Amino acid sequence: MPLSRRQLLVGLGSTVGLAACGSGPVSKVDWAGDLDGLVIGIESTHPNPWWREPRADFMARVATLKHTLPGMSKRAQEVAVMELVATIDGHSAIYPTQLGWHFLGIQFYDFSGTTAVSAYPARPELVGATLETIGTVPLAEARRRLTPLASHDNDQTIRLMLPLTYVMPEALTVKGLVAKGAKPSYGLRTAQGESVTVTPESLEYDAYVASVGWDPAGLPPRDAPLVLTRRRDPIWWTTLPSGALYIVYNQVQSDSADAVAPVRDAAAHRRRPGVIVDLTNNPGGDNHTYVELLAALQDPRLRGRLVVIIGRTTFSAAMNFAVEVEQSTDAVFVGEATGARPNLYGDVRPVGMPSSGLTAYISSRYWPKAGDKDTRVAMDPDVPVEWTVDDFLAGRDPVLDAAVRVLR
Repeated sequence: MPLSRRQLLVGLGSTVGLAACGSGPVSKVDWAGDLDGLVIGIESTHPNPWWREPRADFMARVATLKHTLPGMSKRAQEVAVMELVATIDGHSAIYPTQLGWHFLGIQFYDFSGTTAVSAYPARPELVGATLETIGTVPLAEARRRLTPLASHDNDQTIRLMLPLTYVMPEALTVKGLVAKGAKPSYGLRTAQGESVTVTPESLEYDAYVASVGWDPAGLPPRDAPLVLTRRRDPIWWTTLPSGALYIVYNQVQSDSADAVAPVRDAAAHRRRPGVIVDLTNNPGGDNHTYVELLAALQDPRLRGRLVVIIGRTTFSAAMNFAVEVEQSTDAVFVGEATGARPNLYGDVRPVGMPSSGLTAYISSRYWPKAGDKDTRVAMDPDVPVEWTVDDFLAGRDPVLDAAVRVLR
């Protein structure tokens, strides 16, 4: 189930209250034809597009858009169609990276209890500062306006992807969080209680990635804690001071087979605590590549000695992997609920809208790894643990600490 980092950049979920921005309404677009074609494309591509929203409700949205889109600005039109596609599932989306959208040189993350700056290359002293306003709009209201933009399987997907919308100036302008012609700004409060207003630079996507060192979704690379030190490595491992084998599985790629030998070795040494597999930062990849690693983790000698860390970024093929581990081992799951459903839709295919030039990417396959009777919207951890801002700043990993305790 291939999922590139760029694809993780969301199809952004009501068209009510879309503000005008850009150069005014776009003419000569056959929106009725494009929307009818989109519906045909969705129904011919997706195995069950109406699993969450009834078709009648979706078609009512389409009927409304046929009347309202012609009077909107170009960017507002893009947002409106993004929101429509975002109602389908966590994979189905229109990608802002393909629309020439920009990203502001700052990054946010929803820690336990607060949303804070997780990266700000121009002002590193503000990492950890609490986000209070976007422009002059309180964060709670900004979240309400921006939430429909996030393609999602569940609330955890929204929690992961919503901070992405905070750094897209086009979305902020359309949603009335930035005045036309003004620079986007954020109201922050530092740990010392100081109120600060910042206006990060607007960047092209590639320049943004080069600036912050990672895509806008999820936690960025840092020198500590351990799980963030090698964010670009698909899979790597080390032995913890406790003696446990710690496998950081960041992307589901063929490299996963490289971890088989260390797992077999850990299984053979019964006096060692066991194995911890960390899926904290794993958004997916190709689920055909984890077969050998899964088989190694199913070794009977690891019974009572296997822990898997999951979280909001555990998605797509990583979710498939987590489900198969759950079904075939006695692993204990630690961390947060996953960002994907145990049974999920994926494997997107493009559906073009030729008159407007938009392309929607629609899930084309159902992956019922958890079985037909499983109706969970997420996999919940056996031991729930979340990071706080203080943990992040101090380089602590309370989730890994909890996983180590499980193996004692």
